[in-house]
Amino acid sequence: MIFGLAMGMFYSWKVSLIVLAMTPLLSIGAALEQKYGNYTAGAGKTEKTAALKEADLMGGDLINNFKTIASFGHIDRIIEKYQVVLEPVFNSACSSAFKSAFFFGFSQGS
Repeated sequence: MIFGLAMGMFYSWKVSLIVLAMTPLLSIGAALEQKYGNYTAGAGKTEKTAALKEADLMGGDLINNFKTIASFGHIDRIIEKYQVVLEPVFNSACSSAFKSAFFFGFSQGS
């Protein structure tokens, strides 16, 4: 790194000074990305697991009893129920993805 910095100063000292000024911001961005990015996948894991387990059971019941559910015309109700069960997991995944993308962009100097 020191050799690269010396070479940068030799060829273009203005750009090297800009890079040196941005280094603390990039380091802070990288630290925030590790803290708040997708690396915190374990947060709220029990709620996600419970919701996914319930959705899995509901999907299995739908497949096993499809003819009965279709004959009573309750397919739309089951789909709505399935969406309600998975909505918290979806919202959590979107929130995590937005945080991860924001801090990744910040750490890259965008």
